[in-house]
Amino acid sequence: MRIFIHARTTITMVPPILWDTIQALVCAYVKQEGIEIIVVGAAIPASFSSFYNPYKQVKIVSFKEVLALYKSSNEARILHFGLHIKGAKGIPQVFIPLDFPKQKSKNAMITGFILKWQYSQWLKNAQHIVCINDWVYEAMQTRYPQFESKFTQVFLPVLPVPKFEWKHLQAAKENLTNGNQYFLCFAPLSWFTDILKEFSIFKKWQQTTMHLVFVFDTKSEVDAAMQKLKGYKFKTSITIKCEQAVSNEWIAAAYAILWEDVSFAKSSWMKAAIAYDIPLLFDTAMHLPHSWLNAGESFSFAEQQALSNHFKLYYKDEMYRQAMAEKGKAWLLQLNELAIEQGSSGMSHI
Repeated sequence: MRIFIHARTTITMVPPILWDTIQALVCAYVKQEGIEIIVVGAAIPASFSSFYNPYKQVKIVSFKEVLALYKSSNEARILHFGLHIKGAKGIPQVFIPLDFPKQKSKNAMITGFILKWQYSQWLKNAQHIVCINDWVYEAMQTRYPQFESKFTQVFLPVLPVPKFEWKHLQAAKENLTNGNQYFLCFAPLSWFTDILKEFSIFKKWQQTTMHLVFVFDTKSEVDAAMQKLKGYKFKTSITIKCEQAVSNEWIAAAYAILWEDVSFAKSSWMKAAIAYDIPLLFDTAMHLPHSWLNAGESFSFAEQQALSNHFKLYYKDEMYRQAMAEKGKAWLLQLNELAIEQGSSGMSHI
């Protein structure tokens, strides 16, 4: 059987997250007999090229080259992450949602409608809808219950994260905060001012060089946050970036990471952070699946001084910080064991 994995999506997606998922899928399929894996893409990152080279059953082809392979494939499946597939009539399609449709441009009404319509079409046309963890599964059940009969929950292998020497992590800090320690924060723009207020309480309590690095989904959000930052007393301790710039080095170099109102699209970054011994702080308003609560510490960011108290706690108590990191590691180990128990990560019947 041929498994075609399309390495392109209409949904705005951070490339490392997409390629991590493709790599995990390859790891799941290479264990099966009689499977030929064909990754369809143009710009292949060097990290993926070095990963797949040892596997003879994995090939890379262009979007033009794959058309001929479609015609010569008697038994095949197409896996995609949100894409209209041309020239593949009769080949069953498997949709793997890595995020919900998100509006990224100023023409919100028009493009937002088109994105939602496309998303519904991918769900409708798919023979299977693969949810790569229980967070995705629960979120899809809630938003698209009419397609529940197509949902398949799998547990993909937990990938080893790249290892970095001290100099690489220090370079990341130099790039972000002039070499200072930092809390990394993934949150929507609507929470920006509230989190700044809590950080101010922390900075007044302890005149530390600790920084706070915000990551927003779009450049327009970054620009809006920069405007809001004007006049902020501790603005020299604040860094604002777009998610497209995020690297594993940023995650590995963080002191702790805050997550407020983020979707399951960031779940691979959460697992990477845990692998790097970085503790995670979740806002209870995220409504994480029960099984994910042990991945970090969960509390209400909206509660007055709750966030500032946690800034203080993590800053002054290294043993507590490390204990929370170990809690996450234990959770990640259980997740990996579950993937192994599933056998080929549940992809054998897809």
